[in-house]
Amino acid sequence: MRKKIPIITIILLSLIGSNLTISLISSNPIPITKSKPPQITLKAIALIDRISPHYVNVLSNHLNRIYITLDIEYLNRSEFYNQLYNEHDFDIFCMDLILDKSDVDFSNLYSSEGFYNIFGYDPMMDYLEFHEMGLNDLYLKEGTFLPINSEESIEHYWNWQNYLMSDILPLKPLFTYEEISASWSNLMGFNGTKGLLESWGDMWWDGLHVNQNSTSEIIIGDHQWLNLNPLYQYDSASNFISKACLDPLFWIEGYAHPFENNTENLWLHLVEDYFVLNETHLRLKLREGIKWQLDPDGLFSNEFLDVEDVYFTLYCWKHLSKDKNLYQWIKDMKIIDKYTLDIFVDNDPSTSICEPYANVFSKLNVLILPEHFLNQTQLPADEVTPDIAHSSWEKYSSNCFGTGLFMINNYTNGVETNLQIFDNCWWLNDTLTNDTKLNFENRFGTFDHGLDELCIKINEDPITNILEFSIGNIDEVSIANLDDEKEWFINDNNYTTQAFQRNSLVFFGYNLREDRTYIGDRSYSSRNPAITRGLALRKAISYAIDRSEINVLFHKNEAEYNDHPIYSTMDIYCSPNINRYYFDLDKALDYHIMADFQVPTTPNGLENWQKVLFVISGFVGLNVVIFTSYIVIKIRKKRIR
Repeated sequence: MRKKIPIITIILLSLIGSNLTISLISSNPIPITKSKPPQITLKAIALIDRISPHYVNVLSNHLNRIYITLDIEYLNRSEFYNQLYNEHDFDIFCMDLILDKSDVDFSNLYSSEGFYNIFGYDPMMDYLEFHEMGLNDLYLKEGTFLPINSEESIEHYWNWQNYLMSDILPLKPLFTYEEISASWSNLMGFNGTKGLLESWGDMWWDGLHVNQNSTSEIIIGDHQWLNLNPLYQYDSASNFISKACLDPLFWIEGYAHPFENNTENLWLHLVEDYFVLNETHLRLKLREGIKWQLDPDGLFSNEFLDVEDVYFTLYCWKHLSKDKNLYQWIKDMKIIDKYTLDIFVDNDPSTSICEPYANVFSKLNVLILPEHFLNQTQLPADEVTPDIAHSSWEKYSSNCFGTGLFMINNYTNGVETNLQIFDNCWWLNDTLTNDTKLNFENRFGTFDHGLDELCIKINEDPITNILEFSIGNIDEVSIANLDDEKEWFINDNNYTTQAFQRNSLVFFGYNLREDRTYIGDRSYSSRNPAITRGLALRKAISYAIDRSEINVLFHKNEAEYNDHPIYSTMDIYCSPNINRYYFDLDKALDYHIMADFQVPTTPNGLENWQKVLFVISGFVGLNVVIFTSYIVIKIRKKRIR
């Protein structure tokens, strides 16, 4: 009887193991990977706006074709930005990005130190020992030495784009939207290309439209603003209010403005004149008689713009702002007199000579801050750096003021922001605006039509904005990306529509950070040692995206395709040889296979104790072989006997 116990034991173990294996596999099947890549799951986030959720839903279908499951999270504005800038818990995101840019340097978006480095690029992805930086960072840095619009500059930025999109691939560009503005037809003088602020002096109401109560105000809708201090803001709603209340040094139209005297598209504004003394020395002469608006505390009622305000503002951009890395070219500043400032440039402090910086004017095109209000106390360490813990800084972030056309009159949280004309604004002072270099009246109008108030209703839902406009509660609205509504407004005589190009990037972005298991994987593929697994996966996704389907579904096939990581409106700077990642399912599958992700040895979703039993049960096949061999041997022995 004792000799039969091993046989019974083997039988029982085999049966138990077989049943356990079948049970575990039936509830957690292992993917078959003979001719296809493994099924993986990625996380996507989408801002709840009028188009992003639709894009991401279509993307999910596209990626299913190459065995990628997309787990989608739909977020409101604050949640979405928190993920982009702080949490980074995503693999893919969809975005329509509008940066207030006037040059071709996109360092703030693509460099490792850029505030808008939402993709998570870091120098370890392409580190160069000799230069002690990543190749992508080096490209961006070297571009700032080259004269604007020179052949050398254009070729350099072509090479950078080609490298970025082939070897890093932080995004898949989609479209460039045509902006379409709709306004009630009784609003005269509005120029959609110039915008409300620049059109204000030319506008007036010809009677009242439905539900309109006043001809002295214009009502628009926008998202909730987040921070009204230009040093720290990143959202368009905040930027719009700041630009309405504060003035820049220059008024730049277009991005073609080399560092030289009398450059095209560079209009004087707070600056009365400027002098390029040499390629690293600039002198600014400020306009006199420009009055500041009253501060929120009512302490400074008779302040006028002077050189201290400009010095203070540029100092803050270099040392305190979100984009301080973009202002390290300011070597020094020297106050010559109350209205004259010298700026010394050095784009590379590591060399013995001062190096030029190509984008001086675009970076100087900042909104000027009130030094008298924000510089009331300084840090004890150097007695120079402003103390941002002072109460004035917190107040300014929610109640900005400047020398601009508008001042904040009232704000109701979550409801509306009310701006009114600053009566003492220099824009309305003929003795200042008659400067022939300004060409002010032709550019900004006469301001004599009675408009004195701008009301900004806070509407987070873009559809609500459209509905409010259609019933007359809002006077002007963007209808881009809303094809059905667009046709309706275009064909209705109650409304006026204007179409124009805008600077925007519409794209699917990828999280390059190394902690993302798949899309950020920096180990090299065993199938192609020249490419990382993460890059191979990003290429697979890019080839799997069918933009033409998205275009037909949501834009009646009218959206303009963009293949570049910069604005398509930058024309000559857009590389003609860029990798365009046209839809190609075969290439997408090839790159996913090249990514070479390993299938887990146990099915997904098992508890630890289940994994242990699964491994044990994996020996069932061996047990059966042993058992069969044992029986055969016993039978043979009996026959021999």
